[in-house]
Amino acid sequence: MKLIYKIIIVLISFTLFTGCPLETAFPLGETTVPVDSTLLGKWLGVDTKSSKDTICFNLFAFNKNEYFMEFYEKGNFNSKERDNLRCFETNLGGNRIMNISEIGNTQKYSYYKFILNGKQLKLSYISDEFIKERFANSSQFINTINKNIGNEKLFEGNIVLKKADS
Repeated sequence: MKLIYKIIIVLISFTLFTGCPLETAFPLGETTVPVDSTLLGKWLGVDTKSSKDTICFNLFAFNKNEYFMEFYEKGNFNSKERDNLRCFETNLGGNRIMNISEIGNTQKYSYYKFILNGKQLKLSYISDEFIKERFANSSQFINTINKNIGNEKLFEGNIVLKKADS
C-alpha cells in the first residue's frame, strides 16, 4: 500500500513541476521574417508527455510575414470548436520561435520554438516555470530571453506533429 502512495506522490510532483506556456504582453520582435511555405497546411500530432492529447491545426499565410492558424480544440479537423490565432516567426540565437496571439487580442503572446524536418514539426514552449518575472516593456523581456536562449530549461514540452494529407 505504501508503494501506491509513493507512486501517486511522484506523479503529482511531475505535474506540479512542469510549467505552462509563458504568456506576456510583448512579442519577441517585429513581423519581419517571411512566411515559410513549407509550414503551411494541416498538422496533426500528439503531446508526447500526455499521449491522450491530440493536437491539430491548419496554418495559412495571412500576409508575407504572418500566419493565420485555425487551432482545433478537440484535435479533430472537423470540429466546429476552434481558436483563430495570429502567428509570426522570430529568430533568436539560431532558434525559430513562433509568436502566437489570439485574433483580436494582441495583449497576450505565447512562444513556441519549432524545428521543421521535412513533414515533421517539433514544438516546445517557453515555460512560465523558468521565466517567473514580469516585464515593464518589450526590451526587458527580449533581453531576458536572449540571455537564456541557450538554457535547455527555458523550453518545455515535446510535441511532435506530422503534415496531414490534404
